[in-house]
Amino acid sequence: MNGNKRLNASAKSWRAILLASAGAGAFLAAGATSALAEGVPYGASKEDFIAALADMRPVVLPIQAASVPGASFSWPVEQYAAVIDEWSDGKIKFNITYGSAIISGNAAPAIADGRLFYGGVIASYDPSNFPATSGLVNISFLSDQSPVAGMLQAQGALMEAAYGTSSVIEEQRRAGIEPGLLLVPGVPNGVVCSEPRNTLADFRGVQARVGGAVHARQAEGIGMTGVSLAFNEVFEGLQRGIIDCSIMTMVTANFAGIVPVAPYYSIAIEQGFGTAATGTGFDKETFDELPLAARQLLFDRQDVYLDYQLQGYWEELLAGFAQLAQVGGEFREFDAEVTTRLGEINEGLLESARGARWWSNPDEVVDRAIASNEKWAGIVEELGYKDLDQGYLGFESWYSAGLVDLAPFTERLFTEVLVHHRPQ
Repeated sequence: MNGNKRLNASAKSWRAILLASAGAGAFLAAGATSALAEGVPYGASKEDFIAALADMRPVVLPIQAASVPGASFSWPVEQYAAVIDEWSDGKIKFNITYGSAIISGNAAPAIADGRLFYGGVIASYDPSNFPATSGLVNISFLSDQSPVAGMLQAQGALMEAAYGTSSVIEEQRRAGIEPGLLLVPGVPNGVVCSEPRNTLADFRGVQARVGGAVHARQAEGIGMTGVSLAFNEVFEGLQRGIIDCSIMTMVTANFAGIVPVAPYYSIAIEQGFGTAATGTGFDKETFDELPLAARQLLFDRQDVYLDYQLQGYWEELLAGFAQLAQVGGEFREFDAEVTTRLGEINEGLLESARGARWWSNPDEVVDRAIASNEKWAGIVEELGYKDLDQGYLGFESWYSAGLVDLAPFTERLFTEVLVHHRPQ
């Protein structure tokens, strides 16, 4: 379904029921106080939000989790729903559907037509509707590729670049989506292979599954031949020797059960492959009907969503490396020649992006992305995350749940970037 199409009949019916149950036009009770219309300042306490929403009629909103209850991939939705319920004193609740049962992959169509109130927008899966956002994803290789400091650098830099590009925000709203966390990159991509490979000689002539044009250029640049293969065929392709490698994250390899047939993982810390990035967004039509204080609460407490999403990534990365060790696999960093060559390819991709037609001023967008990455590298180091990060080698021995306190990072991300786009 095209996200820019008009609402379908079922979505219109759902919204009609929701609005009718809440009271026409604004989810307000008769004689509501002005706090609902005026909102509350950023950094307001739970008690402030409860007081501001005291006269709001209760509402239940649809949301979905990617996995089963309690699983790490479900944490962000479950914890976000819990904190919104608590901080609104039960005025805003979520009805959680598990296992991506409403829509799998890119949830943008379901957000736009009202089946979901909040969910993940994978712009690169729909570049015709989200060209400006997809273009930023295509240059998402700029950050350090380390598992903690690099991931946090990428979060800040890509979010700042996205919110600083007006066409990104505009195309989301045209699609019926109110931006939440505009771009949230996942775990850095590496190469999983059936044999150990980390040199140009190792990669020469290797058949590698790639997920798009950017990965194809990067793979071919280091000597591999890019192969387009449906994701559900990757396991069999590796098992039967149709492909030798696949560009993906260790998290994906573990989740999809690919590690036993591709137990050798390699990555460059200084240079990266394009990353997967999933933004979040709200059903704009319903979001706009909510009182200001409710919209502010939903926006502000996305810090919880981001926190648990990152914690979940690290838990899955930990499980991936544990499985790698279990099957006798091995982790290697790319050697200097591969890293240098990948850097040259990435410079070419940046130059290509400067000619992109989906941004009104592509040079400005690319320069902003580069500057944001340099800025957030400094912030992450300043906050102590670089010292904490010991890299992928031995990850399972140094990382443990709760090791990374994300509060300083998320506070900085909101004050530096997100607070400027808070509902007013």
